[in-house]
Amino acid sequence: VLKNVSGDKFEEDKSNPIIKILKRPNRFMNWYDLIERTFQHLETTGNSFWEEVRLGKEKDLVNIYVLQPDKMEIIPDPKKYVRQYIYWPVTSKSIDFDPEDITHFRYQSPLSEYWGICPLDASQSSITLEFWTIAFNKKFFKNRAVPEIALETDQSLTDQAYRRLREEWAKRFKGIENAFGLTILEEGLKVKLIDRSQNDMQFIQQRKMNREEILAAYGVPPVLVGLLEYSSYSNALEQKMTFWQNT
Repeated sequence: VLKNVSGDKFEEDKSNPIIKILKRPNRFMNWYDLIERTFQHLETTGNSFWEEVRLGKEKDLVNIYVLQPDKMEIIPDPKKYVRQYIYWPVTSKSIDFDPEDITHFRYQSPLSEYWGICPLDASQSSITLEFWTIAFNKKFFKNRAVPEIALETDQSLTDQAYRRLREEWAKRFKGIENAFGLTILEEGLKVKLIDRSQNDMQFIQQRKMNREEILAAYGVPPVLVGLLEYSSYSNALEQKMTFWQNT
């Protein structure tokens, strides 16, 4: 909070009561907690809500609480813009707030007058693809890191034989602990490897692309998350300056 000393000169107004509130918003939080949670909600949901507790005839601000955006409901009003905020905490009973008791921070959305949009929405496909890429790799190594296997035969298998072979094969070979076990094939069965290597599927290139798209959505240069493959000393400083100026 600044106060005008003279002309264009400003200095911190340490006497302003809002300073004390911001440093200690409530008995559970300090300044760092307040800012971190506020921007955590903004960056992941596009919305952040402060409950402002005021007391006395002058309605002096005494506490600030950060509310969960996913538990908030906004009731529109044709004249007042917002008629009411309804908050649904862990308990089943809701809490009603007047508009003046809530401060709503949001990243503007082209699709809603009342709700913000977050950078995650712009990179939703990349994040989903990254999740499944990692899940596929995890399953690949969990299943012995070998190509998929097919059992083929010229003969006809009964339903009972098919189910027995499937269950027995999974029991004997699924998982790292069962790697390289011995099996005896019957009914003229032969093993056929279905080779789909990680290299053929361009996993490294895919993960790099996902990473770059997610960073771009948040306006974060690669060097700030420790990615130095595109950086030299000079452009690393430039990336940091760009981050501070634009993000």
